[in-house]
Amino acid sequence: ITRAEEILGFQIELIAGREEARLIYLGVSHTQADDEGKRLVIDIGGGSTELIIGSGFKPGLMKSVSLGCISMTNQVFPGGEITAERMNEAVLLVARRVETFIRRYRQTGWDICIGASGTARSAAEVIGIERGHTASVVLEELEWLCGRLVEIGHIDAVDFPGMNAERRPVFVGGTAVLLGVFKALGIERMEVSPGALREGV
Repeated sequence: ITRAEEILGFQIELIAGREEARLIYLGVSHTQADDEGKRLVIDIGGGSTELIIGSGFKPGLMKSVSLGCISMTNQVFPGGEITAERMNEAVLLVARRVETFIRRYRQTGWDICIGASGTARSAAEVIGIERGHTASVVLEELEWLCGRLVEIGHIDAVDFPGMNAERRPVFVGGTAVLLGVFKALGIERMEVSPGALREGV
């Protein structure tokens, strides 16, 4: 951090997962219409996934799970091979990471689920191009996408039209996390927000 501050000429502030979750929720809230009631916001980053339930501009429940698109890729898809067994392992890994608070989230409930950041947007874009559904991500289409990735068989071969080259190596890991969250929380549909952490900051 000291070296980076010397190079950049700015003070660097590290934020904890809970603060990251709060800022993500604010970023989403400021780019959404304020009429959806309770929101469940999902943000899958490189090393963590934030899950927030709130209303308006006020986050309520906030959790940061130490599992993201990069860490999932490294942990479950080493070497890049994509199999049905590995995809199932990823879904179960997410379930284990959220089991301590999942009941409270389900009991609190939400009126709309919103995905933020790259994984959610990329999954929505690929499903939109491949399946023609662009408004949201539904569980059935997300399961189809994970099945399609298993058919492709290797991370290096993942090349959907319009996909950013930087997103390609971590797309499988992020999509697996997203499916795991959908199944663990019983989500059927997720809208996608243009706002996230940067807008919250």
